[in-house]
Parts: sequence; C-alpha cells; structure tokens
Amino acid sequence: MLITIALTLLLFGLVILFHEGGHLLFAKLNRIYVEEFAIGMGPKLIGFQGRETYYSLRLFPIGGYCKMPGEDGESEHPNGFDKKTVPQRMLVVFGGALFNFILAILLFIVAFMMLGSPVKEARIGEVQAGQPAAAAGIEVGMKSSPSAGRRFPREMGGTGRRQPGHGNGWAVAARR
Repeated sequence: MLITIALTLLLFGLVILFHEGGHLLFAKLNRIYVEEFAIGMGPKLIGFQGRETYYSLRLFPIGGYCKMPGEDGESEHPNGFDKKTVPQRMLVVFGGALFNFILAILLFIVAFMMLGSPVKEARIGEVQAGQPAAAAGIEVGMKSSPSAGRRFPREMGGTGRRQPGHGNGWAVAARR
C-alpha cells in the first residue's frame, strides 16, 4: 500500500515537473523573467537560487507553478510576462500542454521497451540435440502452442499447460 502511494506521488510529481518545465523552458526562450519555479504547493521543503530563478520543492504534491511578474496584471519588470508579445505569451502557456504530450510519448516508449509488444504466435527458438524435443522431431522455427498435440515427457518443464487425459506428460502442439 505504501509503495503504491509513493509511486503514485512520484508519477504525479513527474507529470507536474514536465508540465511546469514546459512553461519554464518557453519563458526562458522568450527571455521572460521567472521569479520562482515550484513543484508542489504550500510550505517550502527545500529550495535554491539559480542565476535568475528560485527553484523550490513544496510540501503538497498537488501542482506547481512558474511565478512570472506580469501574469496577473501589469508589472514593473522589463522582462515581465505582460511586456512580451501575444505569440510569445501563447507559447509560454502552450509549453505546459506540449510537455504533457511529450511525456506521454516517452512513457509509452518506456512501457513498450519494458513490456514489449504482443505477438501473434510463439516459435521454437532453440532445440538441443539429444533432448526429448529433438527426439520428438521439434525443429527451430516451428510454431508452438499449448493446445492438444504431441505428448512430451514431464521433464521438459512448464512451457505448456497440462492437458487432461495425457497422464504425466505435457501436451504441446508444434507445427510449421
């Protein structure tokens, strides 16, 4: 249960980091001053001052923010959000959604790398000489399925399902 909660918070934190990172990147590319980049809300847990921006991690992992002067009205800062053109401001706002999309693509890539992709059929990859599979005529490249078929000794291991009515052996179908 605790592991599930920790992993959920970690994944949510990753989504927040990517989203807010998109806003930050586009703000910096458009030379907009970012006063603070925060992951989380509420009281500050840790933080440090970068060259221009203060970076912080906050207690409640329910969001984050990029604090830019001029977001809520006019500011005195020469590089405030309000001093930039409409297309520049639109890019900063769009950056969060764009990075959410990029994160989704990256997570799908990682998932497919870890879990693989479905295959329609299993094929025999190796048959060792002198073993029961070789004696039964199984060859490399044959399709394999755990449905009814040839009987092989139990010593071959658990690569198929036990078939009723086949004694102590395993029933495996192997065909070209």
